[in-house]
Order: sequence, then C-alpha cells, then structure tokens
Amino acid sequence: MLLDTSVLVEIDRGIDQKKMEHLISLSPHVVSSASVMEMSTGFFRSGRKAIKLDDFLSSLTIIPIDQKVARRGGKIAADLIEEGKRIEINDLYIAATALLNEETLVTKNVKHFERIDDLEVVDWTDI
Repeated sequence: MLLDTSVLVEIDRGIDQKKMEHLISLSPHVVSSASVMEMSTGFFRSGRKAIKLDDFLSSLTIIPIDQKVARRGGKIAADLIEEGKRIEINDLYIAATALLNEETLVTKNVKHFERIDDLEVVDWTDI
C-alpha cells in the first residue's frame, strides 16, 4: 500500500488506535518521495523540527522519483490534459509511483486520483 500525503497528515495528527493497528496489519507501507517533500513543507512551515519528520517516516519505505516515475507521470498528465483535466504535479508523482510499483494508493483525496486509469485507489475513511 502506498500512503498518500493526506494519509500521512492524518497519522501525524493522531488517529484512533484501532484504525492504526488495522492499517499496520494490511501490508507493508510505502510512500513516494513526493510525499516526503510535501510533509517536509508542512513541518518547516509550522516550525517543527526536521528530526521529528525523520522519526515519523523511519518506519516507511520511501520510493524515490526516478526517470521511470517521471515518464509515467508525464504520460498520466498528457492523458488527463487530453481529456481536459488537470492534476497537481505531486499527485502525478504519487500516482505514477503507485502504478509502477503495483501498489494500492490509500488517500483521503479519492477524487484527485480516481480519474487515473489502472490506479487502484482506496479511500482512507474506508479502512
């Protein structure tokens, strides 16, 4: 399961213990390095220490944005533009990472991702 930034934010804010245990039991969890950047932005803007971010992310596998992810993200963007739709660049990286690694994307922002072909999306609130 690839956790979207929106889910990482919820976890950081604190979630119900049963929900956390259930999430942990589902599978190994990965995140895109795009989510690390988004989380870093939030931590630095709020004045929180980067060390806390490192602690927060230490239990997750972080998948870097490489040439394959960038190219797949570009293809997704081109397809969506052709359909008259737009999507944030970080969401493209996150979606491409999930697709290339055959991961289900867990997100609070289902509408951001449901228009991407072949991407399996799970609503965070359903977990």
